[in-house]
Amino acid sequence: MLRDLEREITSLVKKPREVILELMSLKEVLMEEHMSRKRPKGLVEIEPHKYREAIVIGDIHGDLDTLVQILSYIDVEKILKDGGLLVFLGDYIDRGDKQLETMLFIALLKKRYRGNVITLRGNHEIKSLDFLPVHPHDYPEILRAIYGGEGDEIYGISRGIFDLLPYAAIYRDTVVFLHGGIPVLSTTSYWSDFRCILDADHDKRTLEEILCNDPTEDPDIGYASSPRGAGFLWGEAITNEFIKKTGVKIIVRGHEAVREGYKLNHGARVLTIFSRKGAPYYNAYAAAYRLDLEGFSGFSKEHLVLV
Repeated sequence: MLRDLEREITSLVKKPREVILELMSLKEVLMEEHMSRKRPKGLVEIEPHKYREAIVIGDIHGDLDTLVQILSYIDVEKILKDGGLLVFLGDYIDRGDKQLETMLFIALLKKRYRGNVITLRGNHEIKSLDFLPVHPHDYPEILRAIYGGEGDEIYGISRGIFDLLPYAAIYRDTVVFLHGGIPVLSTTSYWSDFRCILDADHDKRTLEEILCNDPTEDPDIGYASSPRGAGFLWGEAITNEFIKKTGVKIIVRGHEAVREGYKLNHGARVLTIFSRKGAPYYNAYAAAYRLDLEGFSGFSKEHLVLV
Protein backbone atom coordinates (compact mmCIF):
# COMPACT_ATOMS: atom_id res chain seq x y z
CA MET A 1 0.00 0.00 0.00
CA LEU A 2 2.71 2.49 0.96
CA ARG A 3 4.77 1.82 -2.15
CA ASP A 4 1.63 2.30 -4.25
CA LEU A 5 1.12 5.67 -2.56
CA GLU A 6 4.73 6.63 -3.30
CA ARG A 7 4.28 5.75 -6.98
CA GLU A 8 1.05 7.73 -7.11
CA ILE A 9 2.80 10.74 -5.57
CA THR A 10 5.71 10.48 -8.02
CA SER A 11 3.19 10.76 -10.83
CA LEU A 12 1.17 13.49 -9.09
CA VAL A 13 4.01 15.95 -8.54
CA LYS A 14 4.53 16.18 -12.32
CA LYS A 15 1.00 17.55 -12.71
CA PRO A 16 0.43 20.76 -10.74
CA ARG A 17 -3.33 20.82 -11.39
CA GLU A 18 -3.68 17.32 -9.91
CA VAL A 19 -1.57 18.41 -6.93
CA ILE A 20 -4.02 21.25 -6.39
CA LEU A 21 -7.00 18.88 -6.59
CA GLU A 22 -5.50 16.46 -4.04
CA LEU A 23 -4.70 19.24 -1.59
CA MET A 24 -8.17 20.72 -2.04
CA SER A 25 -9.59 17.27 -1.29
CA LEU A 26 -7.58 17.14 1.95
CA LYS A 27 -8.84 20.60 2.86
CA GLU A 28 -12.44 19.45 2.40
CA VAL A 29 -11.90 16.41 4.64
CA LEU A 30 -10.33 18.58 7.34
CA MET A 31 -13.15 21.13 7.10
CA GLU A 32 -15.74 18.37 7.51
CA GLU A 33 -13.96 17.11 10.64
CA HIS A 34 -13.50 20.65 11.96
CA MET A 35 -17.20 21.38 11.69
CA SER A 36 -18.15 18.11 13.41
CA ARG A 37 -16.06 18.73 16.55
CA LYS A 38 -17.30 20.32 19.74
CA ARG A 39 -15.62 23.46 21.00
CA PRO A 40 -12.74 24.02 21.14
CA LYS A 41 -12.62 23.14 17.44
CA GLY A 42 -8.85 22.70 17.50
CA LEU A 43 -9.03 19.88 20.04
CA VAL A 44 -9.71 16.32 18.90
CA GLU A 45 -11.43 14.25 21.58
CA ILE A 46 -10.67 10.64 20.66
CA GLU A 47 -13.77 8.51 21.11
CA PRO A 48 -13.44 6.12 24.08
CA HIS A 49 -13.11 2.39 23.32
CA LYS A 50 -13.18 2.94 19.56
CA TYR A 51 -9.44 2.52 18.95
CA ARG A 52 -7.14 -0.07 20.51
CA GLU A 53 -3.80 1.59 19.92
CA ALA A 54 -2.23 4.73 18.50
CA ILE A 55 0.88 4.88 16.33
CA VAL A 56 2.59 8.22 17.01
CA ILE A 57 4.74 9.95 14.39
CA GLY A 58 6.79 13.02 15.32
CA ASP A 59 8.39 15.69 13.14
CA ILE A 60 8.85 14.69 9.48
CA HIS A 61 10.17 17.89 7.86
CA GLY A 62 9.98 16.54 4.33
CA ASP A 63 11.76 13.24 5.06
CA LEU A 64 9.21 11.03 3.33
CA ASP A 65 11.68 8.16 2.88
CA THR A 66 12.13 7.67 6.64
CA LEU A 67 8.39 8.03 7.23
CA VAL A 68 7.64 5.26 4.70
CA GLN A 69 10.35 3.11 6.26
CA ILE A 70 8.77 3.48 9.71
CA LEU A 71 5.22 2.86 8.52
CA SER A 72 6.28 -0.16 6.46
CA TYR A 73 8.12 -1.67 9.43
CA ILE A 74 5.06 -1.49 11.67
CA ASP A 75 2.66 -2.57 8.86
CA VAL A 76 0.52 0.51 9.30
CA GLU A 77 -2.10 -0.65 6.81
CA LYS A 78 -2.96 -3.66 8.98
CA ILE A 79 -3.06 -1.49 12.11
CA LEU A 80 -5.43 1.01 10.50
CA LYS A 81 -7.69 -1.70 9.09
CA ASP A 82 -7.78 -3.36 12.54
CA GLY A 83 -9.05 -0.19 14.15
CA GLY A 84 -5.85 1.55 15.17
CA LEU A 85 -5.06 5.26 15.08
CA LEU A 86 -2.20 6.99 13.29
CA VAL A 87 -1.34 10.27 15.00
CA PHE A 88 0.97 12.81 13.35
CA LEU A 89 2.37 15.45 15.72
CA GLY A 90 3.02 18.08 13.03
CA ASP A 91 5.95 19.70 11.19
CA TYR A 92 5.41 18.05 7.82
CA ILE A 93 7.31 20.69 5.85
CA ASP A 94 10.51 22.79 5.79
CA ARG A 95 14.12 21.57 5.59
CA GLY A 96 13.62 18.23 3.83
CA ASP A 97 13.83 17.44 0.11
CA LYS A 98 10.33 15.89 -0.18
CA GLN A 99 8.12 18.47 1.48
CA LEU A 100 5.34 18.54 -1.10
CA GLU A 101 5.53 14.76 -1.43
CA THR A 102 5.04 14.49 2.33
CA MET A 103 1.99 16.75 2.17
CA LEU A 104 0.53 14.62 -0.64
CA PHE A 105 1.30 11.41 1.25
CA ILE A 106 -0.59 12.75 4.28
CA ALA A 107 -3.44 13.84 1.99
CA LEU A 108 -3.80 10.39 0.41
CA LEU A 109 -3.62 8.61 3.79
CA LYS A 110 -6.19 10.95 5.29
CA LYS A 111 -8.54 10.56 2.35
CA ARG A 112 -8.31 6.75 2.58
CA TYR A 113 -8.58 6.31 6.36
CA ARG A 114 -10.33 9.51 7.51
CA GLY A 115 -10.85 9.48 11.29
CA ASN A 116 -8.21 6.80 11.84
CA VAL A 117 -5.56 9.38 10.87
CA ILE A 118 -5.10 12.46 13.07
CA THR A 119 -2.97 15.23 11.58
CA LEU A 120 -1.99 17.78 14.21
CA ARG A 121 -0.46 21.15 13.48
CA GLY A 122 3.22 21.85 14.14
CA ASN A 123 4.80 25.26 14.53
CA HIS A 124 6.06 25.06 10.91
CA GLU A 125 2.51 24.80 9.57
CA ILE A 126 2.11 28.56 9.33
CA LYS A 127 -1.50 29.69 9.27
CA SER A 128 -2.98 32.70 7.53
CA LEU A 129 -1.91 35.94 9.23
CA ASP A 130 0.22 33.93 11.64
CA PHE A 131 2.13 35.53 14.48
CA LEU A 132 4.75 32.83 15.21
CA PRO A 133 8.28 33.22 13.85
CA VAL A 134 9.45 30.12 11.94
CA HIS A 135 12.91 29.61 10.52
CA PRO A 136 13.58 28.20 8.05
CA HIS A 137 10.33 28.29 6.14
CA ASP A 138 11.53 27.15 2.73
CA TYR A 139 8.37 25.30 1.67
CA PRO A 140 7.05 28.20 -0.48
CA GLU A 141 10.45 28.64 -2.13
CA ILE A 142 10.56 24.96 -3.08
CA LEU A 143 7.06 25.15 -4.55
CA ARG A 144 7.99 28.19 -6.64
CA ALA A 145 11.19 26.50 -7.84
CA ILE A 146 9.17 23.49 -9.07
CA TYR A 147 6.01 25.15 -10.41
CA GLY A 148 6.71 28.85 -10.86
CA GLY A 149 3.56 30.91 -10.41
CA GLU A 150 1.45 27.82 -9.75
CA GLY A 151 3.67 27.19 -6.74
CA ASP A 152 2.16 30.26 -5.09
CA GLU A 153 -1.32 28.84 -5.65
CA ILE A 154 -0.29 25.52 -4.11
CA TYR A 155 1.21 27.37 -1.16
CA GLY A 156 -2.02 29.30 -0.66
CA ILE A 157 -4.02 26.08 -0.58
CA SER A 158 -1.49 24.61 1.86
CA ARG A 159 -1.96 27.58 4.18
CA GLY A 160 -5.70 26.91 4.07
CA ILE A 161 -4.98 23.32 5.12
CA PHE A 162 -2.77 24.52 7.97
CA ASP A 163 -5.65 26.72 9.19
CA LEU A 164 -7.75 23.58 9.68
CA LEU A 165 -5.22 21.31 11.38
CA PRO A 166 -6.16 20.61 15.00
CA TYR A 167 -3.50 21.53 17.56
CA ALA A 168 -4.11 18.80 20.15
CA ALA A 169 -5.81 15.44 20.63
CA ILE A 170 -6.79 13.80 23.90
CA TYR A 171 -7.83 10.31 24.89
CA ARG A 172 -9.33 10.86 28.30
CA ASP A 173 -7.61 9.22 31.27
CA THR A 174 -4.67 8.16 29.08
CA VAL A 175 -2.85 10.60 26.79
CA VAL A 176 -2.73 14.05 25.28
CA PHE A 177 -0.98 14.50 21.92
CA LEU A 178 0.39 17.88 20.81
CA HIS A 179 3.35 19.28 18.95
CA GLY A 180 5.24 21.38 21.48
CA GLY A 181 3.97 21.20 25.01
CA ILE A 182 1.26 21.68 27.56
CA PRO A 183 0.14 25.31 27.99
CA VAL A 184 1.68 26.64 31.20
CA LEU A 185 -0.46 29.71 31.75
CA SER A 186 -3.83 27.98 31.44
CA THR A 187 -2.59 24.95 33.40
CA THR A 188 -1.62 27.17 36.34
CA SER A 189 -4.84 29.22 36.14
CA TYR A 190 -8.09 28.41 37.92
CA TRP A 191 -9.20 26.25 34.96
CA SER A 192 -9.70 22.59 35.85
CA ASP A 193 -11.49 21.25 32.75
CA PHE A 194 -9.21 19.95 29.99
CA ARG A 195 -11.27 21.72 27.31
CA CYS A 196 -10.59 25.07 28.95
CA ILE A 197 -6.90 24.35 29.56
CA LEU A 198 -6.36 23.28 25.93
CA ASP A 199 -8.61 25.89 24.32
CA ALA A 200 -6.43 27.77 21.85
CA ASP A 201 -9.15 28.56 19.33
CA HIS A 202 -9.12 32.26 20.20
CA ASP A 203 -6.11 32.50 22.53
CA LYS A 204 -2.86 33.15 20.67
CA ARG A 205 -0.71 32.67 23.75
CA THR A 206 -2.13 29.21 24.45
CA LEU A 207 -1.65 28.26 20.80
CA GLU A 208 1.95 29.52 20.91
CA GLU A 209 2.61 27.38 23.99
CA ILE A 210 1.04 24.23 22.55
CA LEU A 211 3.10 24.58 19.39
CA CYS A 212 6.39 25.81 20.89
CA ASN A 213 6.86 24.79 24.56
CA ASP A 214 9.66 22.41 25.61
CA PRO A 215 10.12 20.39 28.85
CA THR A 216 13.11 20.97 31.12
CA GLU A 217 14.60 18.89 33.91
CA ASP A 218 15.99 21.97 35.68
CA PRO A 219 14.57 21.67 39.22
CA ASP A 220 14.74 25.43 39.68
CA ILE A 221 12.41 26.13 36.75
CA GLY A 222 8.66 26.10 37.12
CA TYR A 223 8.48 27.76 33.75
CA ALA A 224 10.70 30.26 31.94
CA SER A 225 10.93 31.99 28.57
CA SER A 226 12.17 29.67 25.86
CA PRO A 227 15.47 30.33 24.05
CA ARG A 228 13.54 29.62 20.84
CA GLY A 229 11.98 33.08 21.11
CA ALA A 230 8.47 31.63 21.41
CA GLY A 231 6.76 29.64 24.13
CA PHE A 232 8.14 28.48 27.47
CA LEU A 233 10.33 25.88 29.04
CA TRP A 234 8.21 24.02 31.58
CA GLY A 235 9.28 21.99 34.59
CA GLU A 236 7.99 18.87 36.31
CA ALA A 237 5.71 20.76 38.69
CA ILE A 238 3.68 22.02 35.71
CA THR A 239 3.42 18.48 34.33
CA ASN A 240 2.18 17.30 37.73
CA GLU A 241 -0.52 19.96 37.80
CA PHE A 242 -1.61 19.30 34.23
CA ILE A 243 -1.91 15.56 34.88
CA LYS A 244 -3.82 16.17 38.10
CA LYS A 245 -6.32 18.45 36.37
CA THR A 246 -6.80 16.46 33.15
CA GLY A 247 -6.42 12.89 34.43
CA VAL A 248 -4.09 11.81 31.61
CA LYS A 249 -1.11 9.57 32.31
CA ILE A 250 1.31 10.73 29.62
CA ILE A 251 1.98 13.75 27.40
CA VAL A 252 3.25 12.82 23.92
CA ARG A 253 4.86 15.56 21.85
CA GLY A 254 7.37 16.27 19.07
CA HIS A 255 9.13 19.55 18.27
CA GLU A 256 12.61 18.63 19.56
CA ALA A 257 15.30 16.92 17.50
CA VAL A 258 16.62 14.17 19.77
CA ARG A 259 19.57 11.97 18.92
CA GLU A 260 17.97 8.65 19.89
CA GLY A 261 14.66 9.49 18.19
CA TYR A 262 12.87 9.75 21.51
CA LYS A 263 13.33 11.36 24.93
CA LEU A 264 11.66 11.07 28.33
CA ASN A 265 11.10 13.86 30.82
CA HIS A 266 9.41 14.28 34.18
CA GLY A 267 9.44 10.71 35.39
CA ALA A 268 8.60 9.26 31.93
CA ARG A 269 5.34 11.21 31.83
CA VAL A 270 6.48 13.41 28.93
CA LEU A 271 7.54 11.55 25.78
CA THR A 272 9.19 13.31 22.83
CA ILE A 273 9.08 11.55 19.44
CA PHE A 274 11.18 12.67 16.45
CA SER A 275 10.58 10.81 13.19
CA ARG A 276 13.05 12.09 10.62
CA LYS A 277 16.77 11.74 9.96
CA GLY A 278 19.53 13.56 8.15
CA ALA A 279 20.62 17.19 7.86
CA PRO A 280 20.61 19.41 9.78
CA TYR A 281 20.01 17.10 12.78
CA TYR A 282 22.00 13.93 12.01
CA ASN A 283 20.23 12.06 14.81
CA ALA A 284 21.14 8.39 15.16
CA TYR A 285 17.54 7.17 14.96
CA ALA A 286 14.09 8.21 13.89
CA ALA A 287 11.28 6.96 16.12
CA ALA A 288 7.61 6.12 16.34
CA TYR A 289 5.68 4.88 19.36
CA ARG A 290 2.89 2.31 19.68
CA LEU A 291 0.66 3.40 22.53
CA ASP A 292 -1.96 1.10 24.05
CA LEU A 293 -4.96 3.38 24.48
CA GLU A 294 -6.99 1.01 26.62
CA GLY A 295 -4.38 -0.63 28.84
CA PHE A 296 -1.63 1.99 29.13
CA SER A 297 0.20 1.71 32.44
CA GLY A 298 3.39 3.63 31.67
CA PHE A 299 6.05 4.11 29.04
CA SER A 300 7.62 0.91 27.68
CA LYS A 301 10.71 0.86 25.48
CA GLU A 302 9.32 -2.30 23.89
CA HIS A 303 6.68 -0.15 22.19
CA LEU A 304 9.25 2.09 20.49
CA VAL A 305 9.95 1.72 16.78
CA LEU A 306 13.45 2.91 15.86
CA VAL A 307 14.92 3.06 12.36
